[in-house]
Amino acid sequence: MNFPEIPLVSDISNDMLNAMLSDPSYGMERKRDGYRLRVIISPNNKITTQTRSGKFYNLPTLLKKSLEQTVRTEKIAGKYILLDGEVLWLDAWGNDHRTKVQAGKDGLIIYSVWDMLLGDGKKFNTDVPYKERKISLINNIKFKEPVVIEPTYVSSSSKSILLQNGKQCNWEGYVFKKLDALYSPGRGEHAYRWKYKVTKDYIVIGYTKSDKDKNPFRALVLAAYKNKELIRKGQCGGGFPDKSEDTEKPTRTEIYNKYLKNKQYWQTLKDKTIKISKKKPEHKMTDKDYKKTYGTIYWLYKNDWFVIEVESQKFTEYGIPYMPQFIRTREDKAPKNCKETE
Repeated sequence: MNFPEIPLVSDISNDMLNAMLSDPSYGMERKRDGYRLRVIISPNNKITTQTRSGKFYNLPTLLKKSLEQTVRTEKIAGKYILLDGEVLWLDAWGNDHRTKVQAGKDGLIIYSVWDMLLGDGKKFNTDVPYKERKISLINNIKFKEPVVIEPTYVSSSSKSILLQNGKQCNWEGYVFKKLDALYSPGRGEHAYRWKYKVTKDYIVIGYTKSDKDKNPFRALVLAAYKNKELIRKGQCGGGFPDKSEDTEKPTRTEIYNKYLKNKQYWQTLKDKTIKISKKKPEHKMTDKDYKKTYGTIYWLYKNDWFVIEVESQKFTEYGIPYMPQFIRTREDKAPKNCKETE
């Protein structure tokens, strides 16, 4: 069976956070800091995987064996099961990490499942509300560790307790899901994300390089889609470590060698390369002005674009990240899914 289109999550403000904490129509879950993964389990427990960007994921042996031993009730016997969740590593204190190296020698891999669809061999039923899907997941499926079901909190008191736990344990944030929402693709009112840190994903469409700088690049040029139009979002030149052994982050040299080296580039902007919004003054900067201010710019061809996550103190009135710091590359996310919300 084919995977249905994937639902995406929108970011919310602090005001919306307070409203959703008291809104019983939204369930609250801990936002995990791993890699999104969907898994299809056939009636005979054959496993198929798909990452957020639509690629196959080679399951670690421990996870694969656990999923192959999934126990289901008679109610869903003979059904195809689609699980939606996140793969991550836990350290000895229960903190989330994206790799075993970050989690340490005692790190434990888990697959945290938050949603389930059922299929008949031809298609999955996406017209069931989230609350019913979650109840069915809890009542009809039994997993062996390290596959776990992510709990959903509905009452305002339980949400408040979860919020306090997150502050004390330094969690990444929370996800709020509308309980009557269907499994619909794209962004909508079905799910919202709130983070303690302001982070966003952007497409890297090029890089700048100064003649006086020994680094392979000075900054990565950022962009995102808005209403199907590609919009410039400034550049990121901070947060890159000097030595890879000091952190899990890749260095400038490692990023350059993997994503930028031996690529063909547009040497000038040329309007056909990228559309610039006419409504926002910051986006009107010409390639000539950009070269004068920041050094030579090299524009990647679309097939070579990739995604990074950055952290920013705040955003300008035009939605440009202010002093962004590099966090990580996002190989699990396709550039087409980097979309700006109103």
